[in-house]
Amino acid sequence: MDATNVKTKSIVLTLWLLPPFLFSVNTSNVNAQNKILNKKISILAENEQTESVLKQISKKGRFYFSYNSDIINLDKKISIQKENTTVNEIIEALFEQKISAIETGNYIILKKNTNPQEEEKPVVNKLKQ
Repeated sequence: MDATNVKTKSIVLTLWLLPPFLFSVNTSNVNAQNKILNKKISILAENEQTESVLKQISKKGRFYFSYNSDIINLDKKISIQKENTTVNEIIEALFEQKISAIETGNYIILKKNTNPQEEEKPVVNKLKQ
């Protein structure tokens, strides 16, 4: 075998091995995207302020919350009991799906859920002529 033939076989072998490698990187990246939101925790809170409950969730899940206090009533008293439940499901239960969660890094960002189906449609008055 000459050097050119060996080099060509090496390139073909490398290209043949490359697609599975790329696929495995992409798969692990997708699974890591919602690592915190999919983490299962247990929580028990009886008539506690929202702020206190969020701190408990944050501590148990080992992440931080970020939110605008204008859209979340931190003084509201809430009760919740969940065992082995994802962080996302707990957030949905706490805020009755009025708040959505976005994961970025080691943070969960809470924001007002803007569902276009729930928005009020403008009222149009038509005058009879």
